[in-house]
Amino acid sequence: MVQRYDKVVYTRGLITAIWLVDAVGNIVRQILAFFSPFWRQGQPFLPPRRLLVLRTEQIGDVLLTTPALRALRESFPDAYIAALVQKMTAPLLQTNPHLDEVIACSLPWCDRDRHPIQIRHPLRRRLASIGYHWRCLKTAMQVGAQLRKRRFDVAISFGGHPYDLLLIAIAGCPVRIASPVTGGAFLLTHMTFPDEGRHEVERCLDIVALIGAQATDRRLVLRWTPDDEAVVTRKLQEHGIKEKDFLVAIHPFSVEPSRNWRVDCWASVAQALIRKWGATVLFVGSSKDREKVAEIQRVMASPSVNLCGELSLLQLGALFERCALMIGVNSAPAHIAAAVGTPVVSVWSSAYRPEKWAPPAPVRRIVAKSVPCADCRLMTCPLPVSCMDMITPDEVIAAVEEMLSHCRREKHF
Repeated sequence: MVQRYDKVVYTRGLITAIWLVDAVGNIVRQILAFFSPFWRQGQPFLPPRRLLVLRTEQIGDVLLTTPALRALRESFPDAYIAALVQKMTAPLLQTNPHLDEVIACSLPWCDRDRHPIQIRHPLRRRLASIGYHWRCLKTAMQVGAQLRKRRFDVAISFGGHPYDLLLIAIAGCPVRIASPVTGGAFLLTHMTFPDEGRHEVERCLDIVALIGAQATDRRLVLRWTPDDEAVVTRKLQEHGIKEKDFLVAIHPFSVEPSRNWRVDCWASVAQALIRKWGATVLFVGSSKDREKVAEIQRVMASPSVNLCGELSLLQLGALFERCALMIGVNSAPAHIAAAVGTPVVSVWSSAYRPEKWAPPAPVRRIVAKSVPCADCRLMTCPLPVSCMDMITPDEVIAAVEEMLSHCRREKHF
C-alpha cells in the first residue's frame, strides 16, 4: 500500500467507488436542477454578501491561500468573510486583516495521524476505513448543519476535498466553488480545473477569479501581536542573543520522513555558517524535534540555540523577521519565512514539485535533485538512497553563501 498524506491513495476499488458516486450524483443533480436552482451549475450570481472560505489542510496550504483572501477582501470590501480551518492552523488567520471571522474545527478527513492509510494489515485497514468514512460523514453533517444557520451565500473550498464539498452543500450555500481533486464535482455550482503545474498561490487565485476577485498583490500575509513580539524578545535574551547579532534560523525536520535530511549534513551546514559568517544559529521546530536537534548540536563543534517547541506559529514569524536567512526542508516554517520576507534556502525533497509548492519568498534558493521518481508524494521513501540522501552539505553551503552574498549586495541586511 502506497502511503500518501496529501492525496487519496487510489486503489482499483476506490477508483470504482468514486466513479460510481460521481456518476449517480451527477444524474441526481440534473434531475434536482429541474426543481431547484440550488443544483444548477454555471448560473450567474450576485456579488457575495456573506462569504465562507475553506482551507482545511496544513499550515503551508493555509499560508499559500492568503493572497486569495486579500483578493477577496479588496474585491468585496463590504462582504462578511469567514474562514473555516483546522484548529491547529487557526492561529495563522486570527490576526489576518482580510477576514471577519475564523471558524476552527476538528475535521477527521484532514487528520493525518489517524488516517487508516497508515494501517498495514489489509483487513484492519478496511475496517478502519469504514469507521473513518463514518466519522467524516458525521462531522460533515454536523458542521454543515451549524453553518446552515449562518446563511452564507457563497462558499469556496480551496482544497477541493470531497468532504469539504459535501459540507458546503449541507450548509446550504447557493453558490459553491472549488477545484475538485478526487470527486464530488456534482456538489458544486462553479468549478475550475487549472493547470496542475501552476504554483499553489496562482491556483487559489484562479479559484477566486470565478467570482470576479482580482489580485493586486501576491505576497503571503502573516500578522502577529505585540505579545508575540515580546515573547520572541524574551527568548532571545534568555539565550544571550543581542539585537545586532547575525541570526540564521534552521528548520531541519518535517513530519514526513521523505522530506528529511541527515543529522551530520545539517551539522556541517550549521558549522559552516558559524565559522565563515559568524552567524548565531537558531534551530526551530516542534517539541518532537527537540531531541533530534540535540543530536545535530552534539555533532557540531560550536554552540547553537535549540528553540524547538518554544514558539508558536505567529512567534515563529516574529523570529524569522529578525533573521538574515532561514534554511530548512520543504515544510511550513519555510512558508512562514516567505510570508515575512526573509530569504529562504530550502533543502527540497523531490517528492513534491517546487514549481507548485516552493515558498514564494522574495529571495530564495531551492536545493534539490532531479530524479525519475519525482513528485511521488510518498511519506516514506522505499528506496535505499532517497533524493534527499543525494544532496551534499557542500551544495547547500554553496547555495547559502550565494544567498548571503546576494543579500549583502542588495542590502537585505
